[in-house]
Amino acid sequence: MNKIYQKNTPDGKTRLKRFLAGFTLVELLVVVLIIGILAAIALPRYNLAVRKAKVAAILATLNKMMEASDMYYMANGTYTTDVAALDVSIEDTAPYKLQLVDGGFRWEGNPQNKPGYPILQVYGSYFIAHYGHMVKWRLCIGGTEETAAVCRALGGIQDKTVSYRFYLPINDMSAYGSAIDGN
Repeated sequence: MNKIYQKNTPDGKTRLKRFLAGFTLVELLVVVLIIGILAAIALPRYNLAVRKAKVAAILATLNKMMEASDMYYMANGTYTTDVAALDVSIEDTAPYKLQLVDGGFRWEGNPQNKPGYPILQVYGSYFIAHYGHMVKWRLCIGGTEETAAVCRALGGIQDKTVSYRFYLPINDMSAYGSAIDGN
């Protein structure tokens, strides 16, 4: 009767064996499986965030260059095709190559054969008779699903007529007209 109510306290050897026993193979496999699932979910999101950050930095540089082009236009009455004439410096833009096109009215950022990076176009404030008003566009051109995801992540609104073209938010979204409202 005495032994039934006795408190069972393991001796030092038993306690040491339990401490050194470790994990079973099933427990280790479950942990590895959980880590694998989390990595499979997190890695694509991380890659998208990295591309989005790089594209956003290039877009900010393009906007700065377009503002300098607009300042030149206001001072001289015409856009310049000479980047040196602008009062602005360009920092490292890899993997993008920035270029001035359309007589200085548009800046374009082309990724240098880097998958997952869309083409960016920034149009200045310029009156175009065809549109009947001042144009100031920000375009993100994503030809693949991967690049389209980057354009969407930047807040791009897909063009109703051209599936790979996205309009990026600017102060006056009405500049895009019927291309985004479906009319």
